Amino acid sequence: MDIFLDTCIIIANFDEKDKFYLLAKRFISKNKSFIISIYQEKKELPYFFFRKDKILSEAIKFSAYSSYSIDTKDLRPKDELNLKKIIAQIKAGSLMQSELLIWKREIYLLRQKINYFIRNNISRRVTPLEKIDSNLVNLLNSLINNKADCYILASAIQESKQIKLIIITTDKGDWNRERIVEIIKQTSYKEVPEIKYLQDMFRE
Repeated sequence: MDIFLDTCIIIANFDEKDKFYLLAKRFISKNKSFIISIYQEKKELPYFFFRKDKILSEAIKFSAYSSYSIDTKDLRPKDELNLKKIIAQIKAGSLMQSELLIWKREIYLLRQKINYFIRNNISRRVTPLEKIDSNLVNLLNSLINNKADCYILASAIQESKQIKLIIITTDKGDWNRERIVEIIKQTSYKEVPEIKYLQDMFRE
């Protein structure tokens, strides 16, 4: 059975600050190859790193010039909130520019590690962007607020018509198979891949 990785697993495997870091490392080390969607590689991960880099770049500019006007264009509301918290720490003198530069370097290295992993450990990237079923994405979006998750799940569901696969994630909230199965009944996609949660896989 092929293993389809949610993006959170890929990130956790390399981010030591992630609460699932050790579990992700353990899981990845026990398997040799994986599947992801083209959407994850071409859209989600680049945007993830764009947001991380922009937050830190804006914070670094503010730390250098307190009169700098923060640019939040293309950031999500959650990103804007995180940036505001960082700015507040800078103003309070509890966060130095040197620390921000270290964080920025860490994000750069994280991106390099993930890109290397994708090149060497991902056996297949599935569902070309133009082939993702927009009707399926919109239907999933009625259940799941995160549109990126909808594209990834749609890709997995479409691919499962060709091969048997299992999805690995840490997201018990949005990636609830029972609820997904219920709405998928409205479509021509009769099967939803098995979904397993990383945090439940290594219980004693």
